[in-house]
Amino acid sequence: MSTAIIPAETTFADLEHRHALLARVDELSGLLAANALIADEQRKVPDESIRALVDAGVFRVTRPHAYGGLEVSSRTLFEVLAAVGRHCPSSAWIGGLSNASAWAISHFPEQAVTEIFEENPDALFCGAITIAGEARRVTGGFEVNGSWGFQSGSYYADWAMLGTPVIDEHGEVVDQVFVLIPRSELGWKDTWHVAGMRGTGSNTLSAEKVFVPEHRSMSLPRTLQHEFPQGFPDSAHFNMPLVPLFTVALISPQIGMARGALDTVLASLGKGKGISHSFYKNASEVSFVQSQVAEAASLIDTAEALLRTATEEIDRWGASGEFMPIQERARAKMAVDRAAVCAREAVDTLLNVGGASSFGTFNRLQMYWRDIETASRHAFISPAIAREAYGRTLLGIAHMPTPFV
Repeated sequence: MSTAIIPAETTFADLEHRHALLARVDELSGLLAANALIADEQRKVPDESIRALVDAGVFRVTRPHAYGGLEVSSRTLFEVLAAVGRHCPSSAWIGGLSNASAWAISHFPEQAVTEIFEENPDALFCGAITIAGEARRVTGGFEVNGSWGFQSGSYYADWAMLGTPVIDEHGEVVDQVFVLIPRSELGWKDTWHVAGMRGTGSNTLSAEKVFVPEHRSMSLPRTLQHEFPQGFPDSAHFNMPLVPLFTVALISPQIGMARGALDTVLASLGKGKGISHSFYKNASEVSFVQSQVAEAASLIDTAEALLRTATEEIDRWGASGEFMPIQERARAKMAVDRAAVCAREAVDTLLNVGGASSFGTFNRLQMYWRDIETASRHAFISPAIAREAYGRTLLGIAHMPTPFV
């Protein structure tokens, strides 16, 4: 990767923020861990956990300094989300999507940014880079109709950032835009009935003739090319590329899930767990158990190293003031998608250590397994597409298999 750009650490002065945030998450570990089980059972993260994370500053890491935000590096975003995911996967997922949305929303026209953050610096968001519904131009803005599924955190969101095509009077698509709509103006349907990530509340939002003023819209194609209504030329944080940042926000919680699964297995082995139908009374003394625990831990270490390298590169380009080139973005996507695979394989390996009892409802390990199996298959995370995109850049092929690189 390129080394001819400004080191991120000269621009991101966020090491103090990182340490403080991680310390606060550690203080909340017991609460988050206990409520993770409630979130899984009730299909909603308890209010107590969300409030505690808001108070800890976890939801402020990607919003502007002018409104109490921290503007941290993507490295810090990764470590904080992973720390939360180690104890409560659903809380980390909601935090990741809300923070990624807040970062994008900060690039909307200044009127929208002021309207949202000045009124409520702790506003929460749901949103996804998903195109659905439709928007038609009317005087002063758009009329929006349609429905959007998989809106993680919709229980708690104050605002939704929704992607939609713009339709002209002939029924033709002339643009695609992000629109910002108060959650109170949207319908809601309970559609999130799934095996994993149950607590994220990723339900369906709907709009029926909702008016969105012009200043609460932003072109999606131009956004993907790093062309925003509001730029931050002196901010390394807001110069980071959108797609890699969103991907980091989605995969970081999964690294935490894998760590949480390892914690669970080590705690079980520490209690002197034996191996059924064998003469082994203490599984921790058996060589193949030691090997599998080591293999899982090494896979998690690998995932963390990939995320750390990718985020440091994202941060260096943010600090440079330049838009991260396509080959570097493709390489970063390859790295973080590979990290998701490593994390999932680590949890699969740990299930072999736990045996059939790993799937008992009393065993926390099965929650991590269901959650990471679901999260790692999010549509935005595609190792096959990542390999193809990176391979094309290496071979000098300009056309990408996806616009989301």
